[in-house]
Parts: sequence; structure tokens; C-alpha cells
Amino acid sequence: MARPSLIENEQTVQAILEAVRAGVPPSTAAIAAGVKESTYLEWMQRARGTHRRGGGQRFVEFAEALRAAEAEFRRRAQITHTGLALGRTVKREVIRTVINEQGAHEQVVEREYYPPNALALQWALERRGGPEYSPVPTRDVVEDVTAGGPVDADPTATRQDLDRILDRYAAAPAAAGGAGAGDDPPGGGD
Repeated sequence: MARPSLIENEQTVQAILEAVRAGVPPSTAAIAAGVKESTYLEWMQRARGTHRRGGGQRFVEFAEALRAAEAEFRRRAQITHTGLALGRTVKREVIRTVINEQGAHEQVVEREYYPPNALALQWALERRGGPEYSPVPTRDVVEDVTAGGPVDADPTATRQDLDRILDRYAAAPAAAGGAGAGDDPPGGGD
């Protein structure tokens, strides 16, 4: 008699789904719940009906529950991230009881919020927006382009800002008497 599949163990399945809802990648969640990675991959193939042993409703239900758990994590992460970006994340909350004008006790909630975070907003726009929100080249890219050593890139700069800076740098050697691309950047050198 074959041993029962872990996919039939509701405690195992729920442990995987709970971990995925918390942000753990599905294959890692399966391993943490005691399922071999090869077994998890087989379950996913069986859910798609592409495994040699065939599929089954239980595998399809598991895959659907897994997608729902991932969507729930992403939804919560996006809400949290957007709140941080827009300054809607509570830093501190104090609930006080006061006596109002009629002499009744009432609770007053005082909240202090984190300030809006431009980098968090940029991150969200890069991933959800179009090419106009594409990321600024990294420090390595700037070093390669300028061939003059590290350049401190402003993380809030737009692609157009960086293009203007690089154009200005490219024009500076020519204006200074035709210096080559391997020369030190303006203000650099020693």
C-alpha cells in the first residue's frame, strides 16, 4: 500500500499557504513544511496536468489556493508600501481618555505618521508605471559611462536628469581643449 501523499495532509497544506501569505516563496514554504522540493514541483506539474502520473482535483485546488495566498501577500505588501510612500504609515499611536464638554468620558486617538518616502513611491512607480518611471542607472553603469571613477547619483533623479548630467560631462572635455574620454572628470584627478 502506498503511503498517503502530503498534499492530502491539511495541516501541511495550511502551513505552506500560511507561509506564502507571509511572503515566503512557495517552494521554500513547502520545504519548511516538510515537503521535498521535487515533490512540490511534481504537485505543480500535476496541477497543470503536465506530469506523467497525471493530475487531479486536489492538485488543482492546491495550486489555486497557492495563487490566492501569493495574491494576498502582494496585496498586503502593496498597501503597506503605498502607505509608507504616501506618509500614511503610523509611527506611534496614543489613545487617551478625556472628559468632553458634557462631562462624558471619550477616547481620543493621537497618531504620528512616518513622513512620505519618495524612494518608496519611486519603487512602486517603477514596477507599476510605464517606461517614464524606469529606474535610474546604477552606480556601476554611471562609472562605465563616464570612465572617470565613482559618481554619486542622486537616487531621486529622473532618467532625464541623469542624461543632462552625462551630456554636460561629455561636453566639458571638448570645451576644455579636447581632452579624451580617459581623462579625469571635471573637478577630479588628484
